[in-house]
Amino acid sequence: MLAMIVEAVYNFADKLHARRIRIFFANKDIGFVVDVGAHKGEFIRLVVDKNVPVFVFEPQKSVHETLESAISGHNVKGLHKSAVSDKTGEIELYVNSLSSTTSTLPPNEKSAWIRFKKAILGGHLVRRVEKVAVTTLDVSVGPAIGDLARGLLKIDVEGHEGSVLAGAQALLASGRVEFVQIEKARYKIYEGPTQDPIALLEKHGYRECRQFLFPLLNFSDIIYRRTATGTTDT
Repeated sequence: MLAMIVEAVYNFADKLHARRIRIFFANKDIGFVVDVGAHKGEFIRLVVDKNVPVFVFEPQKSVHETLESAISGHNVKGLHKSAVSDKTGEIELYVNSLSSTTSTLPPNEKSAWIRFKKAILGGHLVRRVEKVAVTTLDVSVGPAIGDLARGLLKIDVEGHEGSVLAGAQALLASGRVEFVQIEKARYKIYEGPTQDPIALLEKHGYRECRQFLFPLLNFSDIIYRRTATGTTDT
């Protein structure tokens, strides 16, 4: 019950957060969207225009029905019920009591944020660990985008952003993705080796152009734009 209340508060804050991001992208003429870590379809439903082609990735089985309902009126070009990384095959998914914090990385038990979440959830955060299919964006999206351009790649994978980008090197090099949105937590909340997402983005000419601090102050969504000069948007 407490987990449901916490998630309801989180979802309310998410609507406020998404509104600011939608306003930012409203005049950017986005040609397609790749949503990695779509969860229950909040980003697509609240930010993405219904006519824009979307490629959707979400491995968490418990939210698939809600996700499918949320995106049913959108121009979905692919719904992949799999995780995304720098490899294909299978990967472990740490399914959390708060579905929005499920990750392919184990939680960092020393993190104050993780300890807080465990306390309000009665001492339990990870409900189970399960094997799920994993793919790369170069394999799943690269061949499917055709002549689409001015893409937005949104990544919300709870600390695994670098690995997602490492598996999208050809896609980024193609120049078809203009914007990349990644999440930056204020705390180190997950364990395990990760690749530096910023270094990978800078390698392909992406520069930070905007940050949006989440209303609960626990993370920011950072938007990068592909540009040779690194100019910023307001």
